[in-house]
Order: sequence, then C-alpha cells, then structure tokens
Amino acid sequence: MLRHYNLTRTEQGSYLFTTDAGCEYTAFFTSYQIFDEAGNSHTIYNFGFDRNGTFDGGEFQHSFDRKIKATIVYIIKEFFRKNDSKVMVYFCYPDDKYARHRSNAISKFIDDLATGKEGE
Repeated sequence: MLRHYNLTRTEQGSYLFTTDAGCEYTAFFTSYQIFDEAGNSHTIYNFGFDRNGTFDGGEFQHSFDRKIKATIVYIIKEFFRKNDSKVMVYFCYPDDKYARHRSNAISKFIDDLATGKEGE
C-alpha cells in the first residue's frame, strides 16, 4: 500500500499535511446532534478537507497525487477504527472552483475503500 503523508494533529483535532509539491492541506471532522421522534440524540460526523492558502483559481493545473488519496483514506480508516458504528457525512465546501474536484475525488476514495482498492 502507498504511504501517506506525515500528519500533524492540531489542538482543534484537525489534521495537517504537506504534499511533496509543498501544498498544505487540512482534513477535519465536525459533529452535530440530531434527534429522532422519540427524542433520542444521535451524533452525525462531517468530514472535509481543503488546500490551505491562496492559489490560482483558474483551470485545474495539478496532476493527481496518489499520496493525497492515501492520506485521506488513512484518516477515514482511522476514524472508523475509533468510531466503529458511527455515521460520517462528507461535505464539500463550494468556496472555490475546486469543490467539484474534491467531491469527485472523495467519491472515488470511498468507492475504492468499499471495494478494497484503496492502495491503487
């Protein structure tokens, strides 16, 4: 399996990593409570990741970095290792022109996890 990037855990619980190309990313989880008809509370976890800093918002210029995939997959696997029967929702922030790229990437990562292809 491909090695993931080195991770730094922040005080807020986010993960930071820097790619070989020098791009810094943040991966994070947030949570909120929902209540069912009986008043029982259920925790829903959101996962997101984004490239930090300012960058050219023009055409997508970067090639696919398999170590980013390996890093995101590692973080998600660790989440479920620690939270076996929890629910996680991916939310793609539309603040830049890369939201669609991140959404497509995370969909592929999850599909690969489900089919055992996460190392490809």
